[in-house]
Amino acid sequence: MDSADEEELLFLSMSIAYIQQRRKPRLWVRNFFKKRETHGVCSSLYNDLVIQDAIGYKNTLRMSPEDLEILLQKVSPKITKHDTNFRQAISPKDQLLVTLRYLATGDTYTALMLISRISKTKISVFVPEVCKAIVQVLADYVKMPTTTEGWEDIAQNFKLKWNLPHCIGHIDGRHIEMIRPKNGNDYLNYRKNFSIVLLGLVDANYNFLYADVGTPGKISDSEVFNSSNLYRSLQNNTLNLPPPKPLPGRTQPSPYVIIGDDAFALSKHLLKPYSYYQINGHPEKMFNYRLNRGRVVVENAFGILSARFKVLRQSILVSPQKASTIVLACVYLHNFLRKSEKSHYLYTPSGSLDEINPVSGEITLGTWRDRNQGMISLQRVPSMDCAEGVAVREEFKAFFMT
Repeated sequence: MDSADEEELLFLSMSIAYIQQRRKPRLWVRNFFKKRETHGVCSSLYNDLVIQDAIGYKNTLRMSPEDLEILLQKVSPKITKHDTNFRQAISPKDQLLVTLRYLATGDTYTALMLISRISKTKISVFVPEVCKAIVQVLADYVKMPTTTEGWEDIAQNFKLKWNLPHCIGHIDGRHIEMIRPKNGNDYLNYRKNFSIVLLGLVDANYNFLYADVGTPGKISDSEVFNSSNLYRSLQNNTLNLPPPKPLPGRTQPSPYVIIGDDAFALSKHLLKPYSYYQINGHPEKMFNYRLNRGRVVVENAFGILSARFKVLRQSILVSPQKASTIVLACVYLHNFLRKSEKSHYLYTPSGSLDEINPVSGEITLGTWRDRNQGMISLQRVPSMDCAEGVAVREEFKAFFMT
């Protein structure tokens, strides 16, 4: 073996030894992010609030610590990430708290980065993922009845609280503004803003029974309902609604109905007020008064939703698909907190909702109305009312006059 071969062999041996002995790559992270565990949103803010300022904690999250822990346990399996040789994974608790703050405040990702010490790139990735997990784990909190008895219970609540028999929900919608998407013209609404539509059916307790999100804002508002699964289920008679029966004191069988406004077309199962030009006297005015008085439930549901989740009051800076997931997460959290024994009065404290006096019928307005809610209502436009719907409305008008 000559000297050249010996030198080559020696170099090869040294290279192999170096590779075998080299140290594992160190975690690379900016100094600002290294203090996340001690100065981030979990350790520095919420932990201090829980220990030192329980009232401040409740006002910040509108959620009890117990319900936060329940929610964390539910979503953790779906959002847990693993450490790599280059990065330390963000804990499920940090992901959830940052997401809840984003929904509650509408803060930019840059602002969230400063308080959480998590890069805005990571935040932009996990916020939609956490929202998707919230919708999945809280699926049972937003759903329509599947039995006739379930719909009858809802109708009974409307009758007792608002004196509206045969009512199975109030429907309404809002445009949720967003950044211009790639196919922006499809999302340009009547206000010349880019938006997706949130369509919701609400029960007598201000909870959402049904939510449809993502219809492009360009679609005529009267067609939003017609393109929904709820409309198709009504048309196909697959909701297991109770059979028609007479209203109290009447003899003509009447179907169970959803109540809407002029953004929707009158039909067999959708009741709406008379338009201004249709009012001929006191009976129509009385009908409109009774219907509009009961519609405060849907106004309150959307009002509280946008008052508590301020991300809905500004342009959402993500794609339509991610924006839809974010909006749905707000709806599901709304029902989760409304139905919680521990968080119910934190989310909607006394005086925040409209209240009706059962004796005088007078309505006391809730504090949520004191602020501009930001979401755009559906456009009220003339629509073709079917003859069957007209007959149903006439029967309800006669009932209200008795």
